[in-house]
Amino acid sequence: MPSQKTQRAVTYTGCWTCKSRKVRCDERPIACKNCEKRGITCSGYGIRLHWISDSVANADSSPVLQGRRRIQLGRDFEVYDAETIERFLLNIDQQVDHGLPSCQGPFSAFTTTRAKSDQVVTPTSRGLTPQAALATKAHLSTVINPPQPEDIVLYEEGLQKDDSDLAPSSALWLPSNLATSPSSSSPTDIDELFNINAIGDSSPNEDEPEASLIAGHDDIGIGEKDDPALETSLVPHGGNNIIVRQLDHVLSGNRQQDYLIKHYYTHVAAVLLPLNHFDNPFRSLYLPTAMEGLFCHNANTTTSRETACTALYQSLLASASYHRWQCNKQDIAYQELGTKYRTSSIQLLQVALTQAPPTANYQALMLAVLSLVTIGVLSGECDDFRMHIQAATQLRSLRSQWRLLSRSSRRLNELGAFLALLSETTSSDPSLSSWDDKDDRAISECSILHSSDCYAFTYGITPTTTLAINEICRLSKNLTRFQLESERLPEEFLEACEDLGSILEAWRLENEDITAIFTGDGISSSLFSHYAKGWHGAALIYYYTRIQGIKRADLTRVVDDVGEHVNKAEDLKSAMDDTGQVISMAPITWPAFIASCNAIRGRRGVWEQWWERVLMYKLGNMSKQWDLVQQIWVILDGAEDQGIWLSWTDAYSMAGVDVLLV
Repeated sequence: MPSQKTQRAVTYTGCWTCKSRKVRCDERPIACKNCEKRGITCSGYGIRLHWISDSVANADSSPVLQGRRRIQLGRDFEVYDAETIERFLLNIDQQVDHGLPSCQGPFSAFTTTRAKSDQVVTPTSRGLTPQAALATKAHLSTVINPPQPEDIVLYEEGLQKDDSDLAPSSALWLPSNLATSPSSSSPTDIDELFNINAIGDSSPNEDEPEASLIAGHDDIGIGEKDDPALETSLVPHGGNNIIVRQLDHVLSGNRQQDYLIKHYYTHVAAVLLPLNHFDNPFRSLYLPTAMEGLFCHNANTTTSRETACTALYQSLLASASYHRWQCNKQDIAYQELGTKYRTSSIQLLQVALTQAPPTANYQALMLAVLSLVTIGVLSGECDDFRMHIQAATQLRSLRSQWRLLSRSSRRLNELGAFLALLSETTSSDPSLSSWDDKDDRAISECSILHSSDCYAFTYGITPTTTLAINEICRLSKNLTRFQLESERLPEEFLEACEDLGSILEAWRLENEDITAIFTGDGISSSLFSHYAKGWHGAALIYYYTRIQGIKRADLTRVVDDVGEHVNKAEDLKSAMDDTGQVISMAPITWPAFIASCNAIRGRRGVWEQWWERVLMYKLGNMSKQWDLVQQIWVILDGAEDQGIWLSWTDAYSMAGVDVLLV
């Protein structure tokens, strides 16, 4: 009988040398005895990692893995480049430093416990100064009775405290009826201010409007399933579903507030930006800071920063409430709720200012102030946007000498500076300084506008157009001053006016270094192209009317061009709606407002169409602007019938309505 050939042992353990030789290994620690006997180097027992540069393409073809058991990699995941991953991790690190959960792309960090305290807490023990405790008590009595616009005054103490040497004229406004005496209110703990709308678990009260809002409805809100009027506005776009799911586990536990904050993330933050972008500040800046205030309150800590963060949280709740009311005007309870949250936000902002100098909590305070501007955009009711914007300007002035700022602080400065610019475009006030004087604040604001890289996706405008509008404002204010004082126009001033006109007329979008922001996103790139051309055309109209005094009849072509671009942008979004890609990005209204105010009789149909189209975004400020445009048309037509020529700025002043053109 022939002898059988001995089979060599198949080994799955042992040193790497024995594995490669396919011989049995005695697995002696450090180095095996087999290798020692044969005088060869033992490769040891360590784990070997095989780095695959292209995880999908090379996993099957790698010769090292041939014949080995391996885990099949999925092919349906999103691939991120190294720069994006670095940004994800940086954002997570920043939020974790503040004790916040965070989710960026495929990465997340979360809290495992929430601190609780059974100790009886007083305002002083919670970190408040006696002055702040008194201020807290003094302002609780007016929470249910919100201030009216005529009650708004300047609150001078907040920004002046400890910063008088930097900005002696600084003043942050707050409602006058909040500054009552300590004896006029009975609450004894700052918790009552934080809990003014039941942050945390609460039992519904049938008599309270905020309790009735959620009674008998699920978490998506009142009538949201059945009301067709909401279909256009209440749509998610560009959101992160992971974050939406994460919110289910980290919010206050109060159904009403949790619904509103999700509504803010999904719908409000989307509609406030004209272009879909991953760095949407209403999500990346406002929401994490607001949630910090909620988490810190639940952890029983109340420093000045956390008070400011909670003021922002209340403000976002107000924004969401007003937006829900705009979506269905029959839900009056949402309007009332928005008013209460807004008042609570203002009160907490005042408390934060009594606890520490404004520069100590710069970002949180700036966000809280700017969020009050947003409330007016959503509600269409607040006429005090100039006070909010002025407060933000004063805050920026406190750090005007700072050269090294974080990305978040720079972004907030840029947003505040642009809102300040838009508010100036409808002002007819003369310059307060002479043409030759150098205004340090104006230079600082111009520097911020020039250095910004976020205006393209936040407002749909290019750097050249932004700086041109800013220069038009400066020149027009000086021109008004010269005319009021009957002064001769200096040659340098005339040259500056002419040079600015040459820059505007030579403008081409192709020369702007902006389109790289939308590389790979053809839809956003096309939208931006129409937005940018609309902005430029409106800037030309603004220049022609404010500087050169050209009449509306001679601006027909450029007015029509602006109308064409803004309507094409809406056409593009409508086409996307038809393909199932629901779009909820509202345009910035400044270009349309400037152009439509200068449209002559018989050529206003395109503007009537545009304004009616954009009302679908359910922004109260848009409805208010459209009403104002029609008033301006009536004023201009009436003057024309009497043989009187009025500029659109004259008609704007005569209408007696002030709006922020966003």
